[in-house]
Amino acid sequence: MAETVARTPLDQRLTWSVAEYIPQEFVQGVLQGGKDDTDRAYGYRSLGGMISAVEEQWDSHWPDIDLWLLNQLRISPLRVQSEEDADIVIVPAILAIHDIETQDAFVSNITTFLPNIHNKPHIVLLNHAVAPYIEQGSTLFSHPNSKLLTFICFTQRFPAEPQYDLDHVVGTPQFTRIHWNQFTMAENRQPSSNHQLEESKQKFAAASFGLQHYSDRFVAHRDCMARPDLCSWFNFTDPREDSLALFHLMESAWYVLQPRGDFITRSAWFDTILAGSIPVVFHARYPEFQPFNDVIDYSRLMITLPEEEYMQEGSDNILDVLQARFDTNEALEMLRYIQSVRHVFQFSLNPEHDVIRWDQQAMLSEADDAFTFTMKGVMRKLCQRQAGFANGSPHPSCSHKGPMATVEYQE
Repeated sequence: MAETVARTPLDQRLTWSVAEYIPQEFVQGVLQGGKDDTDRAYGYRSLGGMISAVEEQWDSHWPDIDLWLLNQLRISPLRVQSEEDADIVIVPAILAIHDIETQDAFVSNITTFLPNIHNKPHIVLLNHAVAPYIEQGSTLFSHPNSKLLTFICFTQRFPAEPQYDLDHVVGTPQFTRIHWNQFTMAENRQPSSNHQLEESKQKFAAASFGLQHYSDRFVAHRDCMARPDLCSWFNFTDPREDSLALFHLMESAWYVLQPRGDFITRSAWFDTILAGSIPVVFHARYPEFQPFNDVIDYSRLMITLPEEEYMQEGSDNILDVLQARFDTNEALEMLRYIQSVRHVFQFSLNPEHDVIRWDQQAMLSEADDAFTFTMKGVMRKLCQRQAGFANGSPHPSCSHKGPMATVEYQE
């Protein structure tokens, strides 16, 4: 672990301890939580060194956000050894969503496993499957004790189960296949002038996605292929060979079509943002499921064509709709906004931990990346909830006033 910071009473940096005493069955349960055992093995190997060794990640459809975050939290200079000295406690129980009994055992015995649960905010990292596949996560989120925790996962809202009150969930960006390579590093790509941006856009629209199971994708593919003068289709088949070409295609287009995947959002949306192009989505509530939506104005960085209007038999071709609406100045304004925020969707290889500060929790710094801005999201969520702070008193930098939210332990 890195040398920890020396703090003063006025230090605004967030600090955390890591509850390494969690029983192993909850820590090791993560091995059961991915698409298959191979995927999770990739994630564990990456913890042995920097994840910049991308060759091990190319064949994994779900690179491991949870393990990346946990690794950064463990090696951070903001980590302290004593829970008494920490602002928050990181719980390295990355729960296995396919093992409901493990979920239930963890949350049902939470005060046994986490002795400071009523004195400090506790943050739990969730693996990729918890968020979209809410039916399998129902035990975890519906249990009364879950309100004692704050969860980090790669989406914030769950449309299939609106009855769950998930104000204790913090969203984080998804990893993607092309995300891993250095050429996607938004932090290394300088903003362009309007003239340079306009000159770089050689194509009107681009699209690339699998066609299995998803009716929206068939419609988007059909419309793209019907307008070859407006839309370039890329048949992505080999992550090792095709990723760079796909990235450059996205980068050269004004718009990139992003129909839904397994759920409303999809990882390639983040590729589009990192490439500096405008995503076109087909669900009116899309921004509700994106990370950082309390700070980032999603209406300024993507086009929404609701599926009930544009994905029906006999609907106008979506490329014709986009062309009719196209205005160069408006599109350039969106691209400039994308360039100003896209670095917080990129997991930097060398995040600057010192920007994780209570007094800057709502500020989007040029030094932020997806990791640091996720932790700022944790601070905003804790201040909003006022839950879990020692003695019922939030951190002094929280702007909210009044009593801490009441959360009772349930046997």
